[in-house]
Amino acid sequence: MSVCSSIRRVVLVDGVFRPELSDLSGLPEGVTAGALSALEFSDQLAVQSDARGGVFSQFNSACAPDVFAITIAKGVHVDVPIHLLQLSTTASSADTMSTSNPRIIVTLGAGSTLEVVEEFAGLEDGPCFTNAVLEAALGESSTLKHGLIQNQVLGSFHNKSTFVSQEKQSSYQLTECELGGKLSRHDLDVLQIGPETDTKLGWGMRNSDQVHKCIVSSSSGRGVFDGNVKVERLAQRTDAQQLSRNLLLVPKATVNVKPNLQIIADDVKCTHGCAVSDLEEEQLFYLQSRGISPAEARDMLVFSFGQEVVAGLVYSDLRSRVEKIVTQNLVRASKQE
Repeated sequence: MSVCSSIRRVVLVDGVFRPELSDLSGLPEGVTAGALSALEFSDQLAVQSDARGGVFSQFNSACAPDVFAITIAKGVHVDVPIHLLQLSTTASSADTMSTSNPRIIVTLGAGSTLEVVEEFAGLEDGPCFTNAVLEAALGESSTLKHGLIQNQVLGSFHNKSTFVSQEKQSSYQLTECELGGKLSRHDLDVLQIGPETDTKLGWGMRNSDQVHKCIVSSSSGRGVFDGNVKVERLAQRTDAQQLSRNLLLVPKATVNVKPNLQIIADDVKCTHGCAVSDLEEEQLFYLQSRGISPAEARDMLVFSFGQEVVAGLVYSDLRSRVEKIVTQNLVRASKQE
Protein backbone atom coordinates (compact mmCIF):
# COMPACT_ATOMS: atom_id res chain seq x y z
CA MET A 1 0.00 0.00 0.00
CA SER A 2 1.61 3.22 -1.14
CA VAL A 3 1.87 6.11 1.30
CA CYS A 4 3.18 9.58 0.50
CA SER A 5 6.77 9.96 1.69
CA SER A 6 5.90 13.19 3.49
CA ILE A 7 3.48 11.32 5.78
CA ARG A 8 4.63 9.54 8.94
CA ARG A 9 3.12 6.08 9.16
CA VAL A 10 1.86 4.09 12.13
CA VAL A 11 0.76 0.49 11.51
CA LEU A 12 -1.54 -1.37 13.88
CA VAL A 13 -2.42 -5.01 13.20
CA ASP A 14 -5.48 -6.14 15.17
CA GLY A 15 -4.92 -3.18 17.47
CA VAL A 16 -1.25 -3.95 18.21
CA PHE A 17 1.41 -1.39 17.27
CA ARG A 18 3.95 -2.79 14.80
CA PRO A 19 7.06 -0.56 15.04
CA GLU A 20 8.94 -2.55 12.37
CA LEU A 21 6.26 -1.54 9.81
CA SER A 22 5.97 2.04 11.03
CA ASP A 23 7.94 5.23 10.42
CA LEU A 24 7.83 8.00 13.01
CA SER A 25 11.18 9.55 12.15
CA GLY A 26 11.53 13.30 11.88
CA LEU A 27 8.76 14.27 14.28
CA PRO A 28 9.58 17.49 16.16
CA GLU A 29 10.58 17.70 19.80
CA GLY A 30 7.55 17.72 22.05
CA VAL A 31 5.77 14.90 20.21
CA THR A 32 5.36 11.55 21.95
CA ALA A 33 3.91 8.64 19.98
CA GLY A 34 3.88 4.94 20.75
CA ALA A 35 2.12 2.07 22.46
CA LEU A 36 0.79 3.11 25.85
CA SER A 37 2.24 -0.06 27.39
CA ALA A 38 5.72 1.37 26.71
CA LEU A 39 4.91 4.96 27.68
CA GLU A 40 3.76 6.78 30.77
CA PHE A 41 0.10 6.37 31.67
CA SER A 42 -2.21 8.82 29.89
CA ASP A 43 -4.67 10.75 32.03
CA GLN A 44 -7.00 10.84 28.99
CA LEU A 45 -7.42 7.05 28.80
CA ALA A 46 -11.15 6.20 28.51
CA VAL A 47 -12.16 9.53 30.11
CA GLN A 48 -14.54 10.46 27.29
CA SER A 49 -15.67 6.99 26.24
CA ASP A 50 -16.59 6.08 29.84
CA ALA A 51 -18.62 9.28 30.22
CA ARG A 52 -20.31 9.45 26.80
CA GLY A 53 -19.77 6.08 25.12
CA GLY A 54 -22.09 3.16 24.54
CA VAL A 55 -21.82 -0.60 24.49
CA PHE A 56 -19.32 -0.75 21.61
CA SER A 57 -16.82 1.60 23.22
CA GLN A 58 -17.16 -0.31 26.50
CA PHE A 59 -16.50 -3.54 24.62
CA ASN A 60 -13.36 -1.96 23.16
CA SER A 61 -12.23 -0.87 26.65
CA ALA A 62 -12.50 -4.45 27.83
CA CYS A 63 -10.87 -6.11 24.81
CA ALA A 64 -8.28 -3.66 23.41
CA PRO A 65 -4.85 -5.37 23.49
CA ASP A 66 -3.06 -2.02 23.84
CA VAL A 67 -3.53 1.70 23.19
CA PHE A 68 -1.60 3.85 20.75
CA ALA A 69 -1.09 7.32 22.20
CA ILE A 70 -0.07 10.58 20.51
CA THR A 71 0.71 13.54 22.75
CA ILE A 72 1.61 17.00 21.41
CA ALA A 73 3.19 19.43 23.86
CA LYS A 74 2.06 23.02 24.29
CA GLY A 75 2.81 25.22 21.27
CA VAL A 76 4.21 22.43 19.09
CA HIS A 77 3.18 22.45 15.40
CA VAL A 78 3.46 19.13 13.58
CA ASP A 79 3.75 19.96 9.87
CA VAL A 80 3.84 16.32 8.74
CA PRO A 81 0.58 14.33 9.02
CA ILE A 82 0.53 10.99 10.80
CA HIS A 83 -1.07 8.13 8.85
CA LEU A 84 -2.66 5.58 11.20
CA LEU A 85 -3.03 2.40 9.13
CA GLN A 86 -5.16 -0.08 11.07
CA LEU A 87 -5.22 -3.57 9.57
CA SER A 88 -7.47 -6.47 10.52
CA THR A 89 -6.77 -10.16 10.04
CA THR A 90 -9.49 -12.65 9.12
CA ALA A 91 -10.45 -15.99 10.60
CA SER A 92 -8.93 -19.19 9.28
CA SER A 93 -12.32 -20.86 8.71
CA ALA A 94 -15.47 -19.62 7.04
CA ASP A 95 -17.72 -20.31 10.05
CA THR A 96 -15.77 -18.07 12.44
CA MET A 97 -15.03 -14.35 12.51
CA SER A 98 -11.96 -12.58 13.85
CA THR A 99 -12.31 -9.47 16.01
CA SER A 100 -9.97 -6.53 16.52
CA ASN A 101 -10.32 -3.62 18.93
CA PRO A 102 -7.82 -0.86 18.08
CA ARG A 103 -7.77 2.14 20.39
CA ILE A 104 -6.06 5.53 19.89
CA ILE A 105 -5.66 8.52 22.18
CA VAL A 106 -4.69 11.95 20.83
CA THR A 107 -3.87 14.76 23.26
CA LEU A 108 -3.06 18.28 22.04
CA GLY A 109 -1.55 20.88 24.32
CA ALA A 110 -2.53 24.53 24.16
CA GLY A 111 -1.69 26.19 20.83
CA SER A 112 -0.50 22.97 19.14
CA THR A 113 -1.49 21.61 15.71
CA LEU A 114 -1.70 18.10 14.26
CA GLU A 115 -3.17 16.24 11.31
CA VAL A 116 -3.95 12.51 11.53
CA VAL A 117 -5.39 10.21 8.87
CA GLU A 118 -6.97 6.96 10.04
CA GLU A 119 -7.25 4.22 7.44
CA PHE A 120 -8.91 0.84 8.01
CA ALA A 121 -8.34 -2.17 5.75
CA GLY A 122 -8.24 -5.97 5.87
CA LEU A 123 -5.19 -8.12 5.29
CA GLU A 124 -7.16 -10.90 3.60
CA ASP A 125 -10.52 -11.37 1.88
CA GLY A 126 -12.66 -12.80 4.64
CA PRO A 127 -15.09 -11.85 7.40
CA CYS A 128 -13.86 -9.77 10.33
CA PHE A 129 -15.29 -7.40 12.92
CA THR A 130 -13.38 -4.21 13.70
CA ASN A 131 -14.46 -2.19 16.73
CA ALA A 132 -12.26 0.91 16.87
CA VAL A 133 -12.17 3.85 19.29
CA LEU A 134 -10.38 7.20 19.06
CA GLU A 135 -10.39 9.76 21.86
CA ALA A 136 -9.06 13.26 21.18
CA ALA A 137 -8.60 16.02 23.76
CA LEU A 138 -7.90 19.46 22.26
CA GLY A 139 -6.33 22.08 24.49
CA GLU A 140 -6.96 25.82 24.23
CA SER A 141 -6.29 27.26 20.73
CA SER A 142 -5.15 23.89 19.36
CA THR A 143 -6.06 22.49 15.94
CA LEU A 144 -6.71 18.87 14.90
CA LYS A 145 -7.43 17.85 11.32
CA HIS A 146 -8.77 14.31 11.21
CA GLY A 147 -9.10 12.19 8.08
CA LEU A 148 -10.92 8.83 8.14
CA ILE A 149 -10.87 6.27 5.32
CA GLN A 150 -12.73 2.99 5.85
CA ASN A 151 -11.95 0.47 3.11
CA GLN A 152 -12.57 -2.92 4.73
CA VAL A 153 -13.25 -6.02 2.62
CA LEU A 154 -16.85 -6.51 1.53
CA GLY A 155 -17.65 -9.26 4.04
CA SER A 156 -16.45 -7.33 7.08
CA PHE A 157 -18.28 -5.47 9.83
CA HIS A 158 -16.85 -2.14 10.94
CA ASN A 159 -17.79 -0.12 14.00
CA LYS A 160 -16.08 3.15 14.90
CA SER A 161 -16.47 5.41 17.93
CA THR A 162 -14.85 8.85 18.01
CA PHE A 163 -14.91 11.14 21.04
CA VAL A 164 -13.61 14.72 20.84
CA SER A 165 -13.45 17.39 23.54
CA GLN A 166 -12.58 20.99 22.60
CA GLU A 167 -11.27 23.66 24.92
CA LYS A 168 -11.55 27.41 24.24
CA GLN A 169 -10.71 28.57 20.67
CA SER A 170 -9.77 25.07 19.50
CA SER A 171 -10.56 23.73 16.03
CA TYR A 172 -11.53 20.21 14.94
CA GLN A 173 -12.08 19.21 11.31
CA LEU A 174 -13.16 15.74 10.17
CA THR A 175 -13.18 14.43 6.59
CA GLU A 176 -14.62 10.91 6.42
CA CYS A 177 -14.96 8.45 3.52
CA GLU A 178 -16.76 5.16 4.22
CA LEU A 179 -16.04 2.92 1.23
CA GLY A 180 -16.02 -0.77 2.20
CA GLY A 181 -17.47 -3.43 4.45
CA LYS A 182 -20.80 -5.22 4.59
CA LEU A 183 -21.93 -3.10 7.53
CA SER A 184 -20.27 0.11 8.67
CA ARG A 185 -21.18 2.41 11.57
CA HIS A 186 -19.57 5.52 13.03
CA ASP A 187 -20.63 7.08 16.33
CA LEU A 188 -19.13 10.57 16.51
CA ASP A 189 -19.43 12.64 19.69
CA VAL A 190 -17.93 16.15 19.80
CA LEU A 191 -18.13 18.18 23.02
CA GLN A 192 -17.36 21.91 22.77
CA ILE A 193 -16.30 22.87 26.28
CA GLY A 194 -15.13 26.47 25.77
CA PRO A 195 -16.19 29.50 23.71
CA GLU A 196 -14.99 30.32 20.19
CA THR A 197 -14.54 26.65 19.30
CA ASP A 198 -14.81 25.59 15.67
CA THR A 199 -16.01 22.18 14.43
CA LYS A 200 -16.27 21.14 10.79
CA LEU A 201 -17.56 17.70 9.92
CA GLY A 202 -17.50 16.55 6.24
CA TRP A 203 -19.09 14.73 6.57
CA GLY A 204 -17.81 34.25 22.51
CA MET A 205 -19.04 32.47 19.47
CA ARG A 206 -19.05 28.78 18.60
CA ASN A 207 -19.16 27.40 15.10
CA SER A 208 -20.25 23.94 13.94
CA ASP A 209 -20.54 22.96 10.29
CA GLN A 210 -21.67 19.43 9.37
CA VAL A 211 -22.06 18.11 5.81
CA HIS A 212 -23.11 14.49 5.31
CA LYS A 213 -23.38 12.80 1.91
CA CYS A 214 -24.45 9.25 1.12
CA ILE A 215 -24.48 7.40 -2.22
CA VAL A 216 -26.51 4.17 -2.31
CA SER A 217 -25.72 2.29 -5.52
CA SER A 218 -27.18 -1.16 -4.73
CA SER A 219 -30.82 -2.22 -4.41
CA SER A 220 -29.96 -3.95 -1.12
CA GLY A 221 -27.96 -0.96 0.16
CA ARG A 222 -29.16 1.11 3.09
CA GLY A 223 -27.74 4.27 4.62
CA VAL A 224 -28.65 5.77 8.00
CA PHE A 225 -27.81 9.25 9.29
CA ASP A 226 -28.83 10.34 12.78
CA GLY A 227 -27.18 13.69 13.48
CA ASN A 228 -27.77 15.86 16.52
CA VAL A 229 -26.52 19.35 17.34
CA LYS A 230 -27.28 20.33 20.94
CA VAL A 231 -26.81 23.95 22.00
CA GLU A 232 -26.78 24.39 25.76
CA ARG A 233 -28.19 27.45 27.53
CA LEU A 234 -24.80 29.10 28.10
CA ALA A 235 -23.61 28.55 24.49
CA GLN A 236 -24.90 31.88 23.22
CA ARG A 237 -24.02 33.15 19.71
CA THR A 238 -23.56 29.63 18.40
CA ASP A 239 -23.44 29.31 14.60
CA ALA A 240 -24.29 25.76 13.45
CA GLN A 241 -25.25 24.28 10.09
CA GLN A 242 -26.22 20.68 9.46
CA LEU A 243 -26.89 19.31 5.97
CA SER A 244 -27.48 15.75 4.78
CA ARG A 245 -27.68 15.06 1.03
CA ASN A 246 -28.34 11.53 -0.21
CA LEU A 247 -28.25 10.00 -3.67
CA LEU A 248 -30.24 6.85 -4.49
CA LEU A 249 -29.06 5.42 -7.81
CA VAL A 250 -31.24 2.29 -8.15
CA PRO A 251 -34.79 1.21 -7.25
CA LYS A 252 -35.28 -0.16 -3.71
CA ALA A 253 -32.15 1.61 -2.44
CA THR A 254 -32.90 3.07 1.00
CA VAL A 255 -31.65 5.87 3.20
CA ASN A 256 -33.02 6.96 6.58
CA VAL A 257 -32.14 10.50 7.62
CA LYS A 258 -32.88 12.25 10.93
CA PRO A 259 -31.17 15.63 11.36
CA ASN A 260 -31.76 17.15 14.80
CA LEU A 261 -31.29 20.55 16.43
CA GLN A 262 -31.73 20.87 20.20
CA ILE A 263 -31.46 24.54 21.09
CA ILE A 264 -31.77 25.82 24.65
CA ALA A 265 -29.91 29.12 24.12
CA ASP A 266 -31.77 32.12 22.66
CA ASP A 267 -29.03 33.95 20.71
CA VAL A 268 -28.01 31.46 18.01
CA LYS A 269 -27.96 30.97 14.25
CA CYS A 270 -28.67 27.31 13.51
CA THR A 271 -29.98 25.59 10.38
CA HIS A 272 -30.45 22.02 9.24
CA GLY A 273 -31.79 20.24 6.20
CA CYS A 274 -31.75 17.07 4.17
CA ALA A 275 -32.40 15.93 0.61
CA VAL A 276 -32.94 12.44 -0.83
CA SER A 277 -33.14 12.01 -4.60
CA ASP A 278 -31.88 10.35 -7.77
CA LEU A 279 -29.83 12.28 -10.29
CA GLU A 280 -31.68 15.20 -11.85
CA GLU A 281 -32.88 14.62 -15.39
CA GLU A 282 -32.06 18.22 -16.39
CA GLN A 283 -28.42 17.75 -15.43
CA LEU A 284 -28.23 14.46 -17.37
CA PHE A 285 -29.86 16.08 -20.40
CA TYR A 286 -27.43 19.02 -20.29
CA LEU A 287 -24.38 16.77 -20.39
CA GLN A 288 -25.84 14.52 -23.10
CA SER A 289 -26.63 17.58 -25.22
CA ARG A 290 -22.86 18.27 -25.17
CA GLY A 291 -22.15 14.89 -26.76
CA ILE A 292 -21.53 12.91 -23.55
CA SER A 293 -23.03 9.42 -23.42
CA PRO A 294 -25.76 8.68 -20.84
CA ALA A 295 -23.48 6.33 -18.87
CA GLU A 296 -20.61 8.81 -18.79
CA ALA A 297 -22.94 11.66 -17.82
CA ARG A 298 -24.29 9.64 -14.93
CA ASP A 299 -20.79 8.71 -13.73
CA MET A 300 -19.67 12.35 -13.89
CA LEU A 301 -22.60 13.56 -11.78
CA VAL A 302 -22.20 10.82 -9.17
CA PHE A 303 -18.46 11.44 -8.90
CA SER A 304 -18.91 15.20 -8.53
CA PHE A 305 -21.58 14.62 -5.85
CA GLY A 306 -19.05 12.89 -3.60
CA GLN A 307 -16.12 15.09 -4.58
CA GLU A 308 -17.06 17.81 -2.11
CA VAL A 309 -16.22 15.43 0.75
CA VAL A 310 -13.26 13.68 -0.90
CA ALA A 311 -11.65 17.06 -1.65
CA GLY A 312 -11.23 17.52 2.09
CA LEU A 313 -8.39 14.98 1.99
CA VAL A 314 -5.45 17.33 1.57
CA TYR A 315 -2.78 14.91 0.33
CA SER A 316 -3.07 14.01 -3.32
CA ASP A 317 -2.05 10.33 -3.11
CA LEU A 318 -4.68 9.55 -0.47
CA ARG A 319 -7.29 11.55 -2.33
CA SER A 320 -6.47 9.82 -5.63
CA ARG A 321 -6.68 6.40 -3.99
CA VAL A 322 -10.09 7.20 -2.50
CA GLU A 323 -11.34 8.49 -5.86
CA LYS A 324 -10.20 5.25 -7.52
CA ILE A 325 -11.98 3.12 -4.90
CA VAL A 326 -15.20 5.12 -5.31
CA THR A 327 -15.08 4.61 -9.09
CA GLN A 328 -14.45 0.86 -8.69
CA ASN A 329 -17.36 0.52 -6.25
CA LEU A 330 -19.74 2.29 -8.62
CA VAL A 331 -18.65 0.13 -11.57
CA ARG A 332 -19.09 -3.05 -9.52
CA ALA A 333 -22.52 -1.97 -8.35
CA SER A 334 -23.66 -1.15 -11.90
CA LYS A 335 -22.68 -4.63 -13.08
CA GLN A 336 -24.64 -6.30 -10.28
CA GLU A 337 -27.88 -4.51 -11.08
